[in-house]
Amino acid sequence: MSTLGEVIARVDAIIPNLISETDKCRWLSALDGQLAAETLTEEVPDGYAWPEDTDKVLRIPNPWDEIYDVYLLALIHEALGELTEYNAMQEVFNDALGGYRRYLRRRDCPAVLGQFRT
Repeated sequence: MSTLGEVIARVDAIIPNLISETDKCRWLSALDGQLAAETLTEEVPDGYAWPEDTDKVLRIPNPWDEIYDVYLLALIHEALGELTEYNAMQEVFNDALGGYRRYLRRRDCPAVLGQFRT
């Protein structure tokens, strides 16, 4: 599982930028809250703060935690006005998130009891 600080550091190594860590933290906090409510059906957490929550572990485990990186890359591209790159990263994000949601459905599928009848 990745921490907030690890995701921001990985993304900054890929795309050097002038966007503040506070903004990146806010974006990741919003995504984690949305994932908690919509995908994981958990209570929405309080938002994260930079730099206090640098070591905060994000919700999605490995190998799906790249979702955070791709999401942050997309928003950075959007903020920089690079809309072609933004659209491409949003597509990658949606595919990765869809894969994670499919995994959750398979993992949490209830056991079949008895025979199926029509």
